[in-house]
Amino acid sequence: MDAKFIIKTMEQPSSDTLSKIFDVIMTPQAVWGTWLVIQIIMGANLLLGHHYSDPEFYQYAGYFAQGKLPYINFSVEYPPLALILILLPALPLLLFPQITPHPYPAITAISVADPRVQAYGIAFGVMMSLVSAFTLFAVMRCAKALNIRRRAAIESGYVYTLLTLATGAILQKFELVVGVLMLLAVVDLARKREGSAWFWLAMATLIKGYPILLAPLFIIWMLLRGRFTVKTIAYSALGGSIASAALTLPFIIRSGIQPFIHAIMYHVNRGVEIETIWSSVMMVISWVNQTVPSSYYNPADLSDDIWSPAGAAVLSLATPLLLAAVIWGYIMLTRRLKAINDLKIFELIKQQESAMILTHVSLIIVLAFLLTFRALGSHYLVDALPLLAVLRLPRKGTWLPLALLTVGFVLGQFVITVFPQLLALDPNAEALLLWRNIFLVSGFIFFIRAQVLPAPKEVRALASENILTLKPQPEKAAASV
Repeated sequence: MDAKFIIKTMEQPSSDTLSKIFDVIMTPQAVWGTWLVIQIIMGANLLLGHHYSDPEFYQYAGYFAQGKLPYINFSVEYPPLALILILLPALPLLLFPQITPHPYPAITAISVADPRVQAYGIAFGVMMSLVSAFTLFAVMRCAKALNIRRRAAIESGYVYTLLTLATGAILQKFELVVGVLMLLAVVDLARKREGSAWFWLAMATLIKGYPILLAPLFIIWMLLRGRFTVKTIAYSALGGSIASAALTLPFIIRSGIQPFIHAIMYHVNRGVEIETIWSSVMMVISWVNQTVPSSYYNPADLSDDIWSPAGAAVLSLATPLLLAAVIWGYIMLTRRLKAINDLKIFELIKQQESAMILTHVSLIIVLAFLLTFRALGSHYLVDALPLLAVLRLPRKGTWLPLALLTVGFVLGQFVITVFPQLLALDPNAEALLLWRNIFLVSGFIFFIRAQVLPAPKEVRALASENILTLKPQPEKAAASV
C-alpha cells in the first residue's frame, strides 16, 4: 500500500477531530460555559477568602438602613448612580434584621467576621455577577454590530471573559457598570441611536464622572457623520437630560448643590495612591536621587498613599498629559473620519470602519484618564474591559497592546498579594509594581501608535485580510446599499 495514502489516512481523523473541537469551542455555549467557570472561581474567592466589597460601601448601606439618605444626611464621594448601586444590595437584607447592615463607629473597625458584613458583601457580589452576565451578552451583541467578521462575537466574548479573570475585583466593585454603559453609548451612537447613546453616556457619567470626556467625541462624530441635525440634537438632549434629571434633581432639591461639589472636590484634592503610575515614577526618582519616599494611610480618602519630595513636580504632569491625550484623540477622530468619508467604498463599509475608529478613540481616552488618575487599583481598570473586548484593529494591531495590558492586569493581582510589603516600601514589591505599570503604559502607547496610522492604509489593510472590498463602486450601486 502507498505510504502517502497510509499517512493521509492516519492524519485525517486527527484533523477532523481538531476541527470539531474548534467548532465546539467557537460557539456561544462554550463562551458562556467559560464565563460560568470563571464566575464560580471568583465566587469561591469571595466566600472563602472573605474578599468582600469596599468597607465604605457597607458603611453607606448601614446609614441607609437607619433611614439616612446620601448627600442629605451624610456626605459621600460618589455621584448619584454609584450610590444607588452601593445601596441596592442592602434592600433585600432589610427584610432580615439579623443581617441588616449597621454602621460602625469607624470604617477601619469594620470586620469581615461580622455576619452583616458578609451578607452585604455576598449580596453585592451577586449583583455584580448579574452585571457581568449582562456585560458578556452586551459585548457579544455589540461585537457583532461593529464587526462584519463571522466569529467576532465569539472572539470578543472570550476576550472579555478572560480579561475579567486577569483583572479580578469584578464582584467587589461597581466599575464594570461604567464599562458596559460606555460600550452601549459608543455602539448606539455608531448605529445612529443618538438618544439612547447620550442616555447611556449620562448614566456612566453619573457613576464615575470622567465619561463626560467622551461627550466632545460624540459631537465630533455626529458632525462628521452627518448626524448633527435638529432631530438628532433633540433626541440627544432628551436622552442625556432624562438620565441626569432623574438621578440628580431629587437630591439637589433636598440637599442643594454643595454635596455634589464636595463629591467632585474630594477627588481633586485626594492624595496619590501607592499603586498609581505616579507612585512608580516617584519611586524611580527616589532610587536615582537616593531620597526616601514614605507611605501613609490617608483617612481623608480612605486610601494608602505615597509621599515623595518629587511628588509635586511629578503630579504637575498629570493634568497636562491627560488633556494632551484627550485633545489628541479628538483631533485623530476628526482626521480619520474625514479620510474615511473621502474613500469610494460602500456606505456600509464606511459605517463599520468609522464605528471601530470611534471605539478605538473612546478606549484611548478612557485609558488616558485611568492611567493619569491619582488612584489605580486593579478594579479601576475594569472600566476599560468591554471596549477592549470589542475592539479590532487592522493588521492584527489589537493583540500586542491587548497582551501587554493583560500582563499588567495579571501582575496587578500579584501586587495585591504583596501589598503589605509595598506599604513598607520593600524594593521587590516596588519593582513588581513598576513592572505592572510599565506593561500598562506600554499597552496604552501601542494602542496610540495604532491610532496614528492613516485611515486609508488601515482600510486597505483590512481589505488584504478579506474583510473589506475596496474596489470603487458605481454611484448607482453605492446609492442602493
